Amino acid sequence: MVPVKITGGGANVSIDALGIPDTCLNGINSLAKRGRHLQVGVTTKVEGGKIALPIDQMVMQEIQFIGTLGMPNHRFDSLLPLVLQGKITPGKMVTAEISLSEVTKIFEEMSNYNTSGTYIVTEFEKSTVTA
Repeated sequence: MVPVKITGGGANVSIDALGIPDTCLNGINSLAKRGRHLQVGVTTKVEGGKIALPIDQMVMQEIQFIGTLGMPNHRFDSLLPLVLQGKITPGKMVTAEISLSEVTKIFEEMSNYNTSGTYIVTEFEKSTVTA
């Protein structure tokens, strides 16, 4: 399995915020024994709230599945000062800043396990669509 090879035995934590089978299952399959999977948010309309999980594998590897709706916006007031004070540094998670035109290429590379990290779209092209 490619993700386990990359991490040298599996990741301790996986996070899925898309709520689609591919990302949820890839996260679970990338975990080491006693790993934790964090599911942020709900599934899309296509899944209708249901994703088949590898329960036997999760039990045998003692994997924890944790669900959360994410941080409610009323708590941002307590979070943002921590960023300003440098106590938490979310920017360290960013692998690269990309343009909107590069997103398809990054998704293709993700499908082939040729990426790692977090990509942030910071450059948006002007739309050429007219009304």
